[in-house]
Amino acid sequence: MAPDGSTSPGYCSPPVKIAVCVKEVPEAGAARRVDPQTKRLDRSGEGALNAFDVNAVEEALRLKESQGETEVVIVSLGSQGALDSLRKALAMGADRALLVSDDAAVGSDLVATSRALAAALERESPDLVLFGQQSADSDGAVLWAAVADRLRLPMVSQASELTVADGKATVKRQTEFGYDRPLVEGDHEREVEAAGRRLHLGTRPRRRRGRRGRLEDGGACAERPARARREPQDRGRRHRRAAGPRLPPGEEARLMPTLVFLEHHGGELQKGALGVLAKSAVLGDTEVAGVVAGSGVGELAAEAGRHGAAKVWVADDPALDAPLPQPRVDVLARVVREGGYDTVLFAASVLAADIAAGLAARLDAGLNWDLVDLELRDGALVGTRPALGDSVYVEVGWKSEPRLALIRSGTFEPAETGGEPEVVQVAVELEDFSTKAAMLEQAHEEQAGPSIEDAEIVVAGGRGLGGPENFALVEELAKALGGAVAATRAVVDAGWYPYSTQVGQTGKSVSPKLYIACGISGAIQHKVGMQNSNVIVAINKDANAPIFEFSDLGVVGDVHQVVPKLTELVRARKGG
Repeated sequence: MAPDGSTSPGYCSPPVKIAVCVKEVPEAGAARRVDPQTKRLDRSGEGALNAFDVNAVEEALRLKESQGETEVVIVSLGSQGALDSLRKALAMGADRALLVSDDAAVGSDLVATSRALAAALERESPDLVLFGQQSADSDGAVLWAAVADRLRLPMVSQASELTVADGKATVKRQTEFGYDRPLVEGDHEREVEAAGRRLHLGTRPRRRRGRRGRLEDGGACAERPARARREPQDRGRRHRRAAGPRLPPGEEARLMPTLVFLEHHGGELQKGALGVLAKSAVLGDTEVAGVVAGSGVGELAAEAGRHGAAKVWVADDPALDAPLPQPRVDVLARVVREGGYDTVLFAASVLAADIAAGLAARLDAGLNWDLVDLELRDGALVGTRPALGDSVYVEVGWKSEPRLALIRSGTFEPAETGGEPEVVQVAVELEDFSTKAAMLEQAHEEQAGPSIEDAEIVVAGGRGLGGPENFALVEELAKALGGAVAATRAVVDAGWYPYSTQVGQTGKSVSPKLYIACGISGAIQHKVGMQNSNVIVAINKDANAPIFEFSDLGVVGDVHQVVPKLTELVRARKGG
């Protein structure tokens, strides 16, 4: 049977089908602006296939070569203008392309986009689905988790290596703490839903193709919709609240029940989560709750109480030992229902982003991400987020409840307010697909000095170093100064340095007393992660590099010569 449901004498369904979800984005270098009418990014100019999605297509084709008889299908949601990007994917070697297109889908949010893509993917019924790590015009990195939840498929994100064999997928993935290695079992012969490609695993020769790939226009509504799994009581609750406030604005503000996801690592609650907890405690005159999920995490409730949580929901179960998102989506969905929470807040991280997106799909709840502020205004929650490369700030809101928010890393500082929280134990009941992933290895980066978030001195390296071997120059300077080593996104994407050291819009935000940038051009995405440093020193051979515009001291010179001399001088001064 052909993919469109018809029978064709010449069509034979391949043993393995890989779907790659791609997006057309504005051409790199094109001027970007917000349409004053729609208040969305103006996409009327030239478009291009998202660079991260190119990596995902390449990976699908690599798997096709290694697996044998395999079909690669490209799936995209967008306007008819996206056809050129799909043709590029076909020219790379994909077999077919499906465009889901309708004017009603323009500007759709995570809930609507994930629903449409899930419907198209369910019709295709692929064994494996790949996504790019993110789109070039958005740093959300959340779509795959929402699609996975709608399709009830296991999911692993931030993949840097992927091996598929015997109906199982082994993934090496990057987190803030190093590299994990999850194993994902097939679900009804469907192996893993989403492997977010962050690293380009190498180029491959362009192949000669025996036949032309096919383009299909599926329309916004696929033949068979994805299963709706909202609980009946949740659906009614959401519609009632969407109809309008039941209390005067002032009362609504005081009664807003808020839940904060409290991520933990190494037996401690994460600083970012405690900062969000502190912020939520001062949003309005309301009790704020936290939720902790893991194995042996009961003692963390007291720490949450000291930082402003009046109530802490504790899901303590061996099934939650590994830091995997989908079991935690099950836990949070239950807590939101039982606690009646209309606001759920997350501090941005690899794990939190996956949980927030999965929960948004589970509850059909609006999710705003990359927020740098929250406030209650006339009874309504208003978020602030950067846009257009952090050159402007926009205010965002929610049309219904529950409302979900993902806060940019390092935005809010923790504050101890004292207090003993009420502790509520959560019974852990997991969906079948949430148990299909297991952690083979949970590695952690060896760290001799302070973390980049806590260090008073940070020495960062960029592409100007020329290669990963030259990071030894940065490491020696940091060691001499007693500081920590950081890296830019370009360096991390190239595999030169660990993801846990990335500073910038999609990495960590730092505010040391001294920040030394070595071979860093100063893109706006990097600036936002280090602009709060007390003193910024830039070393770059390009006198016109943007980083000199916001540096306190600039050195125009070759980092390979300047940095060793600087290290030598620091050691001499300390030795004297």
